[in-house]
Amino acid sequence: KRQKDGAWINRDIVSEDFVHNIYELMEWNADCRYKVLGRVANSREGLVLVFDLEDAILFAPAPVEIKNPQTGKITKKQIRYYPDIYKNCIGKSYTDYTMSRQVNLFEYLEEYAEPVTVPPPQH
Repeated sequence: KRQKDGAWINRDIVSEDFVHNIYELMEWNADCRYKVLGRVANSREGLVLVFDLEDAILFAPAPVEIKNPQTGKITKKQIRYYPDIYKNCIGKSYTDYTMSRQVNLFEYLEEYAEPVTVPPPQH
């Protein structure tokens, strides 16, 4: 959140080791960029960001030159590759979107984690 007005803003996460590990886990091409969407979730430790890496958008390693047939002007365009879920549609369908989102603002992560047994305090 932005401090001056509390608005939610996009942030780049820059950590070479962190990003390297994600690329390895997802078997992504290190020459490409990927865009993933995240959402805020609640955990025992507080708010966390959750990303759906399976729906990442891949950006080709380099822009492609495109020549306008009428003007001859050459422009560069960044090519993007979308996951199969976007095939023959513009983004996710409304049903897919609502199924992937909870009605609550924050999702509780405990349902994804294995139960942790906490020993009772010793007196």
